[in-house]
Amino acid sequence: MSDTERSRMADRLEREIAVLDWNLTNHTPTEAGVSDIEHIRALAKTMGSLLVTTCPPGVEYETAKVKLQELVFWSVAAIARVDTEDEPSRTLIDAGFLGGRRA
Repeated sequence: MSDTERSRMADRLEREIAVLDWNLTNHTPTEAGVSDIEHIRALAKTMGSLLVTTCPPGVEYETAKVKLQELVFWSVAAIARVDTEDEPSRTLIDAGFLGGRRA
């Protein structure tokens, strides 16, 4: 393995570790982020009520409930990880992982 390849591998590992560290750390969203999260949760509860009252029992219904929960989970994670007061590492910013961060 060449020095260039080793350097690229080390850079990739550093980025991967930084991303894992960021993603597995609790982040406090901004006030605007909290409002967005509450709105998403309210809409998901409305959709959940619609599922409960209109869908017959079965694997499709159960899958729809799980997917709705996943939608909320990933939406909240996206907001909390990007729309946060926490200061990300330079590695994450330079790697473009937080390019959509709102001011």
